[in-house]
Amino acid sequence: MLLRLDTLVQLWAYREDLIIYTGMALVIRVPLFYLGGLYSRYWRYASVDELIRIAVIVTFSSSLIVLAFFAGFQAELLELPRSIPFIDALLVLLLVGGGRYSVRLAANLKHVSPPREVEPVVIMGAGDAGTMIARELRTSNHLDIRPVAFIDDDWTKQNVIIQGVPVAGKRGDIPQVVKKYGASRVIIAMPTAPGKEIREIVNICEKAQVKTQIIPGMYELLDGTVQVEQLRNVEIEDLLRREPIETDRSGIRRLLAGRRVLITGGGGSIGSELSVRCTSANPRSL
Repeated sequence: MLLRLDTLVQLWAYREDLIIYTGMALVIRVPLFYLGGLYSRYWRYASVDELIRIAVIVTFSSSLIVLAFFAGFQAELLELPRSIPFIDALLVLLLVGGGRYSVRLAANLKHVSPPREVEPVVIMGAGDAGTMIARELRTSNHLDIRPVAFIDDDWTKQNVIIQGVPVAGKRGDIPQVVKKYGASRVIIAMPTAPGKEIREIVNICEKAQVKTQIIPGMYELLDGTVQVEQLRNVEIEDLLRREPIETDRSGIRRLLAGRRVLITGGGGSIGSELSVRCTSANPRSL
């Protein structure tokens, strides 16, 4: 109302209608916020999903309030300016979203530690795994490691900043990037990369005389998370990773559909998985 009116004196004339509107908005919004889960979220770890949820719930509740407002306006039960529900919706979105995300901002500021000597590292791979590693390194107070640059072969990520860390080049630029930022270590965050790529990156790092570490391969990350504690030295298994195999599902279906299939060793780990795959191809019997 204060944004809409010119003087505070006018506000007193709308006092009764403003109380009615406020009560109506609370009756609509509070239950919808509750059903939408806005009161059960842990906002310290709020993400884009939570922001979208807030926008959807505020928009839906505001739409109902607009309908109720204009119904009351037509029935001459409310005499507020017609722009009020729209100003209200924008302010609610700003305050509800900003208030909740301020919790995450406060948590991030809390993690900011006093300046101390840290080891600069370069992260090879600016995908999901590399981003999670960078986030954990930047917010951790008990690790004396900080990411100073990303390396990624994707041209769309060049010269951009991710998690406050710049993407400084492609794998061939590792020697220059390491020298520029004074990094003593390269962390390979490419859990799905085949052994050929890992070997190439390790060779480049060896020539640049920089230490390499790696996160586990995708099949080792069973819980779907990447943590700093999972960093380890590059092992022979990493260098021998095979290329991902694409299964010809249509060919398998043509081979097995309507036929009787016998699997020897079907109770073992490989055999049981084969049984599941064969069942999806609709054999006559298994």
